[in-house]
Amino acid sequence: MKKSKSLAECAMRKWMESEGLAMEHFKLEMTGSREAVLKDGNGDQMGLEYDPDNHVVIPEGMWI
Repeated sequence: MKKSKSLAECAMRKWMESEGLAMEHFKLEMTGSREAVLKDGNGDQMGLEYDPDNHVVIPEGMWI
């Protein structure tokens, strides 16, 4: 796994692994301290947010 610069980024990379998303096919771009955009080779993208209170990653459009 690529080295992470924050706990939020680390959690997002682990979430990607758990979802079966191969890092070599995606780009994770941190846009804030707890937000990121996940992009694929087709140009599709989705937002991710790290919830530090519950220690979970929330994909765009989903709530816990």
